[in-house]
Parts: sequence; structure tokens; C-alpha cells
Amino acid sequence: MIGKAVSLLHKKYNIIVLAGGAGTRMGSASDYIPKALTKLGEMRAIDFIIERYSHVAHKFIIGVGHHSDLLISYISGRYKVPVEYSLEKPQDINNNSYSTLYCLDHADSRYGTIIVFCDLIMMDNLIIDDDILYYVSDNTKGYPGTFRHSINFHGDQVVSIDKNMVPTHRSNGLLGTFVFSDTPLLKSIMYSRYKQLNDFSDDAVSAYIENQPMKARECSFVYEFGTEDDLNKVRELWKNA
Repeated sequence: MIGKAVSLLHKKYNIIVLAGGAGTRMGSASDYIPKALTKLGEMRAIDFIIERYSHVAHKFIIGVGHHSDLLISYISGRYKVPVEYSLEKPQDINNNSYSTLYCLDHADSRYGTIIVFCDLIMMDNLIIDDDILYYVSDNTKGYPGTFRHSINFHGDQVVSIDKNMVPTHRSNGLLGTFVFSDTPLLKSIMYSRYKQLNDFSDDAVSAYIENQPMKARECSFVYEFGTEDDLNKVRELWKNA
């Protein structure tokens, strides 16, 4: 059973779901539907995400682009939690940093912000006590996929983020789920770098750590399906779980 997100401090957050990409790495699996509508068992990826974070959501902000009409139609009326959409035009979206930037325009600065990639299903219960980065290790079960960034940490405090020239498996791989307590700081970092954004982990997370300490938390069970091959493996594991 998928875990839930719970705030130890009883706080609410803006929940940003990055679901506007064209899904080119997914091949034929995303030809006719957005990646967030990928089916795992009897549920869609977006179902897992919304149900997981509903308890800590001030509101959901969903970045939509590729087949946005299908995703909006699917979500509308299905959930009681407030949902806003950041409509992204494919020609304007170069990378996940810009997707995040546009979603942040909808974020309420009075609340912290949780950013989630739509092709990542974390099965753990998430105990949130503000600024957190999640990572996988050799002990992580499921299908973590590959990573272009890894976390260096001392104790439970993140020291730095390294960009790997070649994607690596596990080895403290940085997962696409981030908890930021200081939304004004996150906005300031992103807005000030508007003309040179390239990758969210490089552009935002590394700069945020320089101003605000973040904790490293290991994820024990995760399914990541960024590519068509990943999705096939995840579905096979899911079926046999």
C-alpha cells in the first residue's frame, strides 16, 4: 500500500506536481496520454500523488502541457482538495526548471512548497519536518531508475549535490521529491535566474542549500518510470508485488 505524507509540525504546503513534459523518453507509452495518467494497477500516477499528499496540501499546483486537456478532464471533480493548473506551452518549456518557475507563480508564499515529479511513486510514509531532500541507496527496494545527481551529506544534513556526467544507479541518487519550508526564498532564487535556468537540481536546490539547511532522508521503496523501458519494468514488478 502506498504511504502517506504527514507533517510533524501540522503544516500545509503548496504541492507542485511537474506533469507538463512531452514525455519523449516514454516513447509510445505517452503518445496519446500525458505521463501523469500512466496506469499502474488500477490507478493512475496522478491518483497516487494526490492521495499521498492530500493530508498536507494547502493546494495542488499541477504543471500541464502535453495532452493537458486529458489530464485536467481526469482530475476535475475527482478530488475535494483545491487544484490549480499551470498551463505550459511546449515551445516555452525547455526543462523542469522553467516548469517549476511557472508553477511557483501560483504558489502561496505563506506556505512551504513540496515539488514532486509525476513519474515517481514513493511507497514510504513521508514524515515531513520542513526542508528535506530524498535519496535512494543500495537498500532501496522497487525500481529506483537512474540518477544524474547524488547527495553528499553529514549526519542527516545535506552538504552538497553532485551532478553525475553519466547517470548512475542508486549511490545516494537524488529523487524527484523536494520539501522547501521557505517559498519566498525558493521563488527569489528561481526568478533571479530566469534567463539561465537549465536543471532544477542545479539551479534551485543547490542555491537553496546555501541559504537554508536541508535534511537528507533515505527512501526505502520507490518506483520510477522516466523511460518506456523503466515503465515496463515497473509494471512487471507491480504485477508481481
